[in-house]
Amino acid sequence: MSGKPSKKDFANLINSVLGQDVMTEQKLDRILHEAKRAHDTRGSDGLFDYLRRLTNAPVDNDQIRGIADVVKHSGGPERALESLKKQKLINERQAKQINSTLHKKRTKRRRGR
Repeated sequence: MSGKPSKKDFANLINSVLGQDVMTEQKLDRILHEAKRAHDTRGSDGLFDYLRRLTNAPVDNDQIRGIADVVKHSGGPERALESLKKQKLINERQAKQINSTLHKKRTKRRRGR
């Protein structure tokens, strides 16, 4: 196992942060496929436009690039979460939920049981 969160983990994280069941693995697969297609055809701006339409987020491409740069250059997930909290882009509860998903201990499934 890679130790990385699965699509199911990420869908559960989204549902937890939003406080309602709005995401499934199938929806996430479709979103990822469409995001890849938008990026492949129009680059980063196409991807950002797609994400903005999907979320109705009132941000522009420069703001999205800024958030991505914070995460990219933060030096790790914990520092990225701290930086996003300081900038009030996420709250403490959201940061804790993201952190717990990133550090979730995986257990192996037993075959035949």
